[in-house]
Amino acid sequence: MWCQRLLGEVSNNVQVVATGTEEMTTSIKGIFQSASQAATITDTAVKIVEQTNHKISALGESSVDIGQVVKVITEIAGQNNLLALNATIEAARAGEAGKGFAVVANEVKQLANQTAKATSDTSEKIKIIQADAKNAVEAMDEITNVINEVNDISGTIASAVEEQSATTNEMSRNVA
Repeated sequence: MWCQRLLGEVSNNVQVVATGTEEMTTSIKGIFQSASQAATITDTAVKIVEQTNHKISALGESSVDIGQVVKVITEIAGQNNLLALNATIEAARAGEAGKGFAVVANEVKQLANQTAKATSDTSEKIKIIQADAKNAVEAMDEITNVINEVNDISGTIASAVEEQSATTNEMSRNVA
């Protein structure tokens, strides 16, 4: 009678352990799936960040190209200013006959000055864009590093869960 009661208790305990290991196995599988999904999501995020980095870098390169065009325009404005100065001198030499030409030369000089100011302003804005693009690339690199760290942690969790799953399966086999 005592043995039978003891066997009944052992059988109950084995059943409780078996049920617990089944529940644990189900829970572990869910955790493993979540860790796998997290790894997939972080991989996707890294790819998006890399694509964004390329786009921002291309933007920076385009602003360098625009800067070169602005430089050429600035040089042309300088040459126009010099031509306007020479035209003013020639108009003064021509006396009364050169007065009309002097007005035109003065207008050309004003246009050259306006162009020089506009290109100077544009150059400053381009420098700001280039600095912002550089900062954005650096920020994206930092985001990539953080995402990679999360991905590594997810991988570690997935490995630990897989190991726990194997241990739980082994326990189930031993109990059964």
